[in-house]
Amino acid sequence: MLALSFRDPWGWLVASGLKDIENRNWPTKFRGRIYVHVSKIFDLDGLDWILYNTGLPEDVRRLALSMDWPRVSGAIIGEVDIVDCVDKSDSPWFVGKYGLILAAAKLYDVPVPCRGKLGIFEPEFDFLGAVKG
Repeated sequence: MLALSFRDPWGWLVASGLKDIENRNWPTKFRGRIYVHVSKIFDLDGLDWILYNTGLPEDVRRLALSMDWPRVSGAIIGEVDIVDCVDKSDSPWFVGKYGLILAAAKLYDVPVPCRGKLGIFEPEFDFLGAVKG
């Protein structure tokens, strides 16, 4: 399975199923299940955007405020399906040039350490070792 890196808090929101679209500057024809990888860089401006964006659901904003950030970095934290790529959307999350439409998110109980890369990539990690260890 391939992976895509996200800065938190975005990665956690995606893997938790709270964010239904991911903004990117590039389109993709890829459709299917991917790992959600959280990079080592935290997006403080993004967290501020979430906290003060009244167009987002209030429960999401409250949850983001209550989190102990950063939670995890440099790890695969879940999975999600990319079901489409659009250049227009009514989603309150859409602010980019392109939006990857996401569905069927799953947040792992245990993060799996993994080095990220740009774009959609083939991750290199020891999944069984991470789960056992």
